[in-house]
This record gives sequence, C-alpha cells and structure tokens, in this order.
Amino acid sequence: YKDMTGKELKVVKGSKADVQNGDLYFALTDDTSKGLQDEGYLMSVGEYVEVEAETTTGAYWATRTILQILKQSGSQIAKGIVKDYPKYEVRGFMLDVGRRPFKMDFLKELVKTMSWYKLSNFHVHLNDNCFGKLDDGKTPDYSGFRLESDIPNLTNTDLYYTKDEFRDFIKSSKEVGVNIVPEFDSPGHSGAFVRARPDLARADSNESLDV
Repeated sequence: YKDMTGKELKVVKGSKADVQNGDLYFALTDDTSKGLQDEGYLMSVGEYVEVEAETTTGAYWATRTILQILKQSGSQIAKGIVKDYPKYEVRGFMLDVGRRPFKMDFLKELVKTMSWYKLSNFHVHLNDNCFGKLDDGKTPDYSGFRLESDIPNLTNTDLYYTKDEFRDFIKSSKEVGVNIVPEFDSPGHSGAFVRARPDLARADSNESLDV
C-alpha cells in the first residue's frame, strides 16, 4: 500500500463499532451460509471497506483485490459488493530447480508474484537428471538434488537449500496464500539417489543415470 500510495496504513484491533469513514475493516466469520469457504471473501464498500472471510487466506486475497483496484484507480474504490472465491482449488505451476538451479531469493520473488495473481500452489521440483548431449555427443553426467540432506554425496554443492531456509520458505509463502509443494521425483529421475547410493541402481541401467 505504501509503495503504491506513498501513505502508511495504521493497523489496529477493534470491533465494527470502532470503524470510521475511509477505514479498511477485516473480520473472520463463522457464518458458512455465505459460501466463502477456505479462500473466498465478501467485500462491502460504502463509506468504509468491510471484508468478511472464513479464513485468513480469504482475507488476504481481499487485500490483493484492494491493491489491484487502487493500482488502477489511484486512490478510490467504487461503492458496491464483491463476492470473490476461486473456481479452481489448485492454481499454480511447477519449477524444476533440480536440473536448473535457482537461488532462494528468486523463489521468494516468484511467490510474491503468484500471490498478487492469487495463485495457490507452487510445485518445487527438487531433484532431476540433466538430459541431452554434450558437444562430444556423450550424455552429461549430471543429477541435481537441491535440498540439504544428512546422506553423504546426495545434495549438490553448487546450489542447495538448507532445511531451515526451506522450512521458513514454506511458512512465509503460506502466510501470503501460496502453498509450497516440494517434490522428490523417483524412480525415473533418481540419478542423485544412485550417486549417493550406487547399490540402489539396476544392474542393466544405462549411462544416462535415468534409472
């Protein structure tokens, strides 16, 4: 809000009786008859903006709508009633960080962008093998596993996420409505597992580590 308007918002706790003209008032409700469910919200705009939601996620999506309106209008929100809820429970995409490493700061920026567009699921593909041929025609001997592990020789040393930072990443993303879905891909793309545990490989596996 400050980035868009240059103004600070004062956040206070209180009841509806304390609301003044121009305020943004948020409240959680136990009334399931309005059909808001996990991610929906009801926003009434008069002399002030009132948002009702059954969950904090629904209330958070309302803040994205308010900011999107202000981005277009500048400083005003038209009077009326908005009932907003997602048509699809899962809205998101997958990023393969196993074959192509990305720094944690980049993942966090993606989550911020997803949150702006109310996308709910970020599928992080944490391990995979590198496919294709090198200049000499040989298959590259490269397999990625990007999460810190206690198993020797499993985690890549060029770039990986510590357990603590990935745990914090999951938690902070949840706070802005985005669910992180970590994935360990196996058995088809288990090159990193075989690198750490050669005894897990099939005797007739090929050179690509795609075992």
